[in-house]
Amino acid sequence: MRMEITFALTMLFTWSIYGQALPEIRLNEPDMDRGLTIMKAFEKRASATSFSPVELSLHDLSDLLWATNGINRPESGKRTAPTAVNAQDIDVYVLMKSGAYLYDAKTHSLKGVAPGDNRKLVSDRQTTFANAPVMLVLVSDISRFRGDDNERKLSWAAMDAGIVS
Repeated sequence: MRMEITFALTMLFTWSIYGQALPEIRLNEPDMDRGLTIMKAFEKRASATSFSPVELSLHDLSDLLWATNGINRPESGKRTAPTAVNAQDIDVYVLMKSGAYLYDAKTHSLKGVAPGDNRKLVSDRQTTFANAPVMLVLVSDISRFRGDDNERKLSWAAMDAGIVS
């Protein structure tokens, strides 16, 4: 399983470098008046083992990505999720039936990475997850951290991914 996830992430990274056959998707501005109170959200929180096959609307996807790792302070470029030493090391890949995309927080858009349905590369034998309309893959680029302590960088990367998720 670990090898397959490593392979999937390597493929996503390679696709992001060598070809963008998919068009950019411009996302809506986030809707700040939408949603539940934080207490209602906690009350309703639950794990899911089945997913509706209905695609997320662009409006829903836009709000989800902005909440995940969007820029909430444009003057400084700071994000909705903090990162260790403000390295902003987390990249969010979006896998859908139509293809794989990289979320660009600066332009609040999706950059095409790889066409086609790549969700099974991440879900492995967990077919329930392979059929989710959207998968978010969080990748830390530890080269964005300063210093030479790789163990610390990996610890920060795990912490940052947890915060973003």
